[in-house]
Amino acid sequence: MSSDDLVCPPDPTSAELGLGIFLLIGTVVSFLPQHIKLYQKKTHVGLSISKVVLATMTASTGLTYYALVENYGAFFCCFDDSLVCFANVNNFLQLVVIVLCDQVILFMFIYYFDHSWLHEAGLDAIAHWVEARRLSALVLGYQCLLALLFGVVVGTTGWNSREGRILGMTLLLVSSLGQFLQWAPQIWRTYKLKHIGALSVPMVFLQAVGAALTAYFFYLDSNGESYTWVPFVIACVLITTLCVLATVYWWRDRKEEKRKESEEKRGLINDASA
Repeated sequence: MSSDDLVCPPDPTSAELGLGIFLLIGTVVSFLPQHIKLYQKKTHVGLSISKVVLATMTASTGLTYYALVENYGAFFCCFDDSLVCFANVNNFLQLVVIVLCDQVILFMFIYYFDHSWLHEAGLDAIAHWVEARRLSALVLGYQCLLALLFGVVVGTTGWNSREGRILGMTLLLVSSLGQFLQWAPQIWRTYKLKHIGALSVPMVFLQAVGAALTAYFFYLDSNGESYTWVPFVIACVLITTLCVLATVYWWRDRKEEKRKESEEKRGLINDASA
C-alpha cells in the first residue's frame, strides 16, 4: 500500500466513541483485581512466571504491530477535532495500557516472590528466583529489540512501507502464538494445583469479556488489511477456559471453607453442652 492509497477512517459515531472509552477504562479495571490481590497476599504463588512474561512480551509485540500497520489512521488523522483525534488514537492507547498493566504484574511478581513458601513446599527457591530474574531480563531485552526493529524499519523505509507491513504481519503471527503460549501454562498450573492461589477470578472474568469486546472493536476499526483483532479472539477463547476452571476451584474451596466453619460451630456447641 502506497502513501497515496492511505485514507483516514470515517469519523466515529457516538456509540463507537463510547465503546472505545469504555474499553480503555475497562482495560485498567480488568487488571486491578490482580494487582490488588498480589498486594494483599504479597506472594507470587498461583501465578505462572511464563504466563506473566509471555503476557508482557505478547502485549509489547501487539503494540509494535499496531504502530507499524495502523499508524496512519491513529496518528495522522487528528485534524482539529479533539474527539476524532482521541477516537483514532484510542486503540493505540489501549494497547499501551495493556503493556503497562502487564509490566506492573511482572514487577509485583518479582517484588513479592515468596521464598518461604517454596522452601516449605520442598522446592528449590534459589533456582526459581534465578529463573524469574532471568525471564524478567528477557522481557526487557525483547522490548528493546522491538523498539530497535521499529526504529530501523521506520527510519530507513519510512511510514507505511512494504517492509514495515511485512514486519508487522510477522509480529502479528508472533503475537497470536504468544497468546496461546501465555495462557496455556496458567491453565495447566491452575489445573495442576487444583486451586487458584494468587490468581484473581474477577480479573480473569473481566479479561475474558474485555478480550471479546476488544476483538470486536478492533475488527470494526481495522483498515481492512490489518488483523489486530486476531490475537484477542485467541485470548478470549483461552481466558474463558481459564475462567471456567478457576471458578470451579473457587466454588469448591468456598464450599469447603463453609463446611469447616459449620463443623467448628457444631464442635463449640457440643463442648458448651458437655
